[in-house]
Amino acid sequence: MDSFTREDFLENLRSALKHLYNAESLRNNPLAEYFEIGDQFDTANRLRKILTDGIEKLKPQDDEPDSSRAWRVHDSLFCCYVQQLNQQIVADQLCISPRQLRREQRLALEALTDLLVRQVQQNPQKASHVEITSWDKELDWVQEQLPDEPTLLDQELQTVKELTAPLAKKENVSLEIEMSNLLRPLAIHPVVLNQILVNLVNAAIKQSLGGQIRLTTMATECGALVAVGTTGLQESKRYSAVEEIPDIQVARELAKLSRVEITFDEMANQHFAVKLLIPWREQFPVLVVDDNMDTLQLFERYVSGSRYRLIVTRDAEEVLDLVGKDPPLLIVLDIMMPKTNGWKVLGMLKQHPLTQEIPVMICTILPQEELAFSLGAEAFVNKPISRQVFLGKLDELAQLMGKGLNLESGCN
Repeated sequence: MDSFTREDFLENLRSALKHLYNAESLRNNPLAEYFEIGDQFDTANRLRKILTDGIEKLKPQDDEPDSSRAWRVHDSLFCCYVQQLNQQIVADQLCISPRQLRREQRLALEALTDLLVRQVQQNPQKASHVEITSWDKELDWVQEQLPDEPTLLDQELQTVKELTAPLAKKENVSLEIEMSNLLRPLAIHPVVLNQILVNLVNAAIKQSLGGQIRLTTMATECGALVAVGTTGLQESKRYSAVEEIPDIQVARELAKLSRVEITFDEMANQHFAVKLLIPWREQFPVLVVDDNMDTLQLFERYVSGSRYRLIVTRDAEEVLDLVGKDPPLLIVLDIMMPKTNGWKVLGMLKQHPLTQEIPVMICTILPQEELAFSLGAEAFVNKPISRQVFLGKLDELAQLMGKGLNLESGCN
């Protein structure tokens, strides 16, 4: 293992798993150099993927008994490090004592060490060149955090006008931006919104030599609608397809990461038109029922700056009272709770007149999707869950309730 002893590898592996979601710690972990991924813009994401893929490879076959040691080896790593559950909860789920869990973890770390070392020895390039999506990994901060200060559309439009004015002048294009005094904060990082708009305006300028570009805004129930279009073109420099325009490709990727709806009209005969629908910040209440405080805090961070706000409880008996005081658009429900059987809670929600019409998403460690749907759940996800997936599922349920984004009407 080059300059690594096995003891060194184990110590660094334990540290990397303990700080699996701390990008700075992962970047500085010696394992990054061992896997030849140090000093790269996505070092932390690459190392995290190597480790989580390794844990996934320790997962036994489905026909392996649930009580087998193979499952305990896998679950002791997956639950404690990937899901970041505390040891007492994991021990309870595995029906073993915390002391035995620590023994299982030591065995699991040995097994993971053997697997990772063997992987590199058999194919040194395999771990060094993990396939990733460059946009979502390089810009993972877009999905994970939003600024404390609100993002206001008119402020960003003014900046966009200043940034694109020189290019518009050079290409003999008149640029008109309509300010509409939209003071309601948006659920998008201002840097990202600025870049999306700059790329769209740049694309319009490059498509039209002469003529006018007009950018208009309108408030809808669900978000701010922004339209960029060209009129009175003297000459058109066209691509055969929208997808071929580099500025548009960038705008689409950023919009996807930021949960912004974007559509492009067909560019026929000197015409360019694009619409954006940017959701308002913190609009819809979502009730989360989960006994794990770490999970509740994680979900709170996930919805920070989004169009959702959380109502949280660790006690399922409080659900009806909370619904009565602040009716949620959606309910997110855990199953494995020490005081309550989540399946019984789901049954109650689907039978009680106060909650039977509210969509429920089951969010659990258990692989029981079919059971969840058969009992009336509208969505199902396994823990751990990323911010992008979590908000995506909420969007799907919001769509079901007629609160999804729609570029034609501004809202369903």
